Amino acid sequence: MGAVKLTLFVAYMFFVALMVAAIIFWIGAEISPKAPKSEDKVLPYTGGERIEHELVPVNIKLFDYALLFIIFDVIALLLFFSLGPFGGTLDLVSKLGVLAYVGVVSFALVAFGRRA
Repeated sequence: MGAVKLTLFVAYMFFVALMVAAIIFWIGAEISPKAPKSEDKVLPYTGGERIEHELVPVNIKLFDYALLFIIFDVIALLLFFSLGPFGGTLDLVSKLGVLAYVGVVSFALVAFGRRA
C-alpha cells in the first residue's frame, strides 16, 4: 500500500509543478512588453542587408561533413560506453562494436571521399 501512496504523491507533485510553471509562463506572457509588428521582424538575419535568398549559393559539401561528424560522433560515443569506464573488458560484443565502427568509418570515407 505504501508504494501506491508514494506513486500518487509523486504524480500529484508533478501535476502541481506543471500547473505552477504554466501559470508563471502565462503571467509572464501577459505582462511582458509587446514588440510592434513589422516586416523587418520576420526577416532572417542578414547583417542589415536585404538579399534575395534564391541567389545565395549553398555548398553541399558542408552537409557531407556534418553527416560524417554525426556518424563518427555517435559511434564513438557508443564505443566509449561499451569499452570505456563501464565496460572495462574486451568481450565479444565490444570486439564486434569496434569492428562495426571501423566498417562504418571505412564505408563513410569511401562513400563521401568520392564526392570531394
